[in-house]
Amino acid sequence: MSKPPPQSATVVALFTGRSPTVAIHDLPEPTAYVRRRSNVPLAVGPHGLEGDTLGTPRRLRQINHALYLMAQEHYLAHSDRLGRPVPQGGFSENVLYAGGPSETELRIGDRLRLGNAEIIAVSPRVPCYKMTHFLCADQGYPAAFSASGRTGFYARVAVPG
Repeated sequence: MSKPPPQSATVVALFTGRSPTVAIHDLPEPTAYVRRRSNVPLAVGPHGLEGDTLGTPRRLRQINHALYLMAQEHYLAHSDRLGRPVPQGGFSENVLYAGGPSETELRIGDRLRLGNAEIIAVSPRVPCYKMTHFLCADQGYPAAFSASGRTGFYARVAVPG
């Protein structure tokens, strides 16, 4: 039995970041939460977008967290919950996309084509306390973010592009 062809999505914006140490609750924390929009196309390989780093090691390893994708359509609901607009890249995503399947439609192992790269869905995002800090949100926001089903997802790169 052959696998179905990958679904497609349109890349709206790419974001990369480094891992400076910042004070969160008066404690030094390495984080790449703050990412900057790229004005040029970027290559993507097994460890993610060129010029991007992970803030802290993750349980599933860097290869399984090569990219964090967020659907553009989710921004309105999150902005409504926060009571103010969230700027693109505000959730620390690497890829803001439109017109593709959301994380509620994807299953682990599903493939998605972005430009000439192909990625594999690995897991939905589970937010941490850093989201509260960087979005200046209330302590309950990460739980509301998760409960919304609009979390974005992590992916590994199957075909670099």
